[in-house]
Amino acid sequence: MNWRQRIPTLLTVSRVLLCPVIIHLFLQSHRMVATGIFAVAALTDLIDGYLARRWNAVSALGSMLDPLVDKLFAATLFTLLMYLELCPAWYLGLSITIGLLQTLGYLVLSGNRNPKLGASPSRLGKWSSALQAFWIGCLLVISASFGEIHRTVLVSTMIGFFYGGLAVLQIAVLYSYLLEFRSLLLPDVANLNPSQRY
Repeated sequence: MNWRQRIPTLLTVSRVLLCPVIIHLFLQSHRMVATGIFAVAALTDLIDGYLARRWNAVSALGSMLDPLVDKLFAATLFTLLMYLELCPAWYLGLSITIGLLQTLGYLVLSGNRNPKLGASPSRLGKWSSALQAFWIGCLLVISASFGEIHRTVLVSTMIGFFYGGLAVLQIAVLYSYLLEFRSLLLPDVANLNPSQRY
């Protein structure tokens, strides 16, 4: 593997390494700098996949790391937002639980040495990750620009509505993942008619 083929994986790993930097800077009142670093880190999620395909550097390791890093990156920043009282605890708990379930599913599949493990994430999963990054970015920018957000009824309703939408999307991603998980582990059962499964 040449140096170019390592760059996508290094970009993926950089998102995890930048998490403590973002949190430290944000808590030390360097909020605009932290928000800028977050934007750069979020962009690596687009760049790493593009470069991996362009340079023919798609690997099983990269395919495994990318969604795991996305979940860790989002969970870390939602924890920061919860500290800033901009993320409800229930959403953080839901996000972490879904991430753990998907990771556990991957471990089960890898234990079965399934040949489809290197598959790309679903379009729904990509949309979910993109919307989470967009929402985190919006809240960081607002917090960096205006400091503490005054939680009026309207603001609280808007924040709750958006988190509700993200939660529905996360659950839909988990459901589609479970269907795929079942088809990979039990292909014969998945192909049966509903009346033949029982």
